[in-house]
Amino acid sequence: MDILRIFELPDLTNLREESGRDGFNFLERLVNDFKNGSNRFSKPGEALFAAFQSQNCIGIGGVNQGPQRQHRYARVRRVYISHSHRGQGVGRQLMQILEDWSRPHFDYLVLNTDTEVAATTNHWITIQ
Repeated sequence: MDILRIFELPDLTNLREESGRDGFNFLERLVNDFKNGSNRFSKPGEALFAAFQSQNCIGIGGVNQGPQRQHRYARVRRVYISHSHRGQGVGRQLMQILEDWSRPHFDYLVLNTDTEVAATTNHWITIQ
């Protein structure tokens, strides 16, 4: 498995379909925002990463500047790992890369989730 910083979206068809079946639409927003230019993870300190297994995208996630840049925080955004690769450390590795990337640019990361179970993990991550 490789996790790479990306500047163009890979084929996310399978992840989009899977996440849609799970009731999430944030990968649709990722694709739409990327296409229309409203969020390409290209502001200072921002980045988008994807995990690949045999050239297939199995996970994705990025960091965006927080709305109040003066507080030096970023938001972890659009993180999704395919069902077949969960429990194998892909999400943990992706989060570590996001934290490592963010460290020179931000003091904190904030992670918000859309599910009640995951909501217990909504928190600030101090990265400095």
